[in-house]
Amino acid sequence: MWFHYINEKKEGRIDRSLVHGRAFWKFKNGNEEIYAEWVLGSKAFDLGFTVSKSYVSEHTMSFVFAIPPIAFYWGFTWKWLEDRAWWKKLVKEDDQKIMGTFHDGSTYTQHAEELVFSLRIFDWTIWGDFYHSANMSKSSDPWWMDWNFNVPDFFFGRSKYSEKILKEKVVKIPMPEKEYDATAQIYKATWKRPRWFIPKEIIRVNIDLKEPIPHPGKGTCSYNCGEDALHSGSYYVNSIADAICETIKYVTKCRLTYPL
Repeated sequence: MWFHYINEKKEGRIDRSLVHGRAFWKFKNGNEEIYAEWVLGSKAFDLGFTVSKSYVSEHTMSFVFAIPPIAFYWGFTWKWLEDRAWWKKLVKEDDQKIMGTFHDGSTYTQHAEELVFSLRIFDWTIWGDFYHSANMSKSSDPWWMDWNFNVPDFFFGRSKYSEKILKEKVVKIPMPEKEYDATAQIYKATWKRPRWFIPKEIIRVNIDLKEPIPHPGKGTCSYNCGEDALHSGSYYVNSIADAICETIKYVTKCRLTYPL
């Protein structure tokens, strides 16, 4: 059995192992493992656990207990448990069509038996999963397996989106090689609920280029190794001048980060 942890050093060399870290206990036979992760200052609310075969997910069972300001995640892989008949029934192993065999003789099925039991709260919505597959949904699944309850929608009604154009003009985007013609449109985006008197409003600016501005692709995959280009952009700024600056900044960053 051995142990190590991973520091989540987000601010240079500051040691944040007590704030956000991970620990692993790996047994010598290589088939069993215990895993834990902790976060202090978390804003997440999540209670639940996941069961699966270890070749489908990282662990046989995974648990989460997250109530602000603390979040704790842990899980384990236990081959002995996976061989029990009641466990195979729990993860629906016998219900799946066997599709092939791994090099060690174990089989894999048509879809994963990773089943979730959880209750989460985020974006003002309560999300529930009960004995529900983490990788697929079927029309025959009962509603209680996978549901959500949006609190603002229930009390105030669903938001209705609308736009109002405030100004539109032809502009030029100056780049080192030349100036690019574009159309800039500043508008107000509004989300209004039928049973709430205060709408949510933001100002946006759209830039539509008549000729795209070239820049290198990221080069992370075969499809993005060549030259790319910016055709348009939408920015959360209050003026057309700021949107032009954001366009220049984006293309310049791409050119410096991914040079040909």
